[in-house]
Amino acid sequence: MIYYGILCLILIPALLFGKRAFCHYFCWMAPFMALGMKLRGILHLPGLHIQVRDKAQCVSCGKCSKECPMSLPVQEMVQAGHIGNAECIQCGSCIDGCPHHILGYGMRSQNHGDGEKT
Repeated sequence: MIYYGILCLILIPALLFGKRAFCHYFCWMAPFMALGMKLRGILHLPGLHIQVRDKAQCVSCGKCSKECPMSLPVQEMVQAGHIGNAECIQCGSCIDGCPHHILGYGMRSQNHGDGEKT
């Protein structure tokens, strides 16, 4: 009975509110992640992010998007020149999935909105 209750707790919000509804509305980590980003902005601290090293080398194979556990359009963000989605959890699956090593981790200062490495 408990198993089916937990299953319904995850599936019903997904059916009503769309994909990853459980993550958005019930995840115990979401408030901490949002609070951390707000604090980082207030204190002007640098933060880890996934950066596009050289978008000209991208062959649009789509492997980065397929590897993303959050189902984000990583390939489109690479073509735009930066990975800038609030739902990105910085797991690095897209980095590992890219055969041309176009993506990598970097540090971004809160003062640089353009993803400049500091």
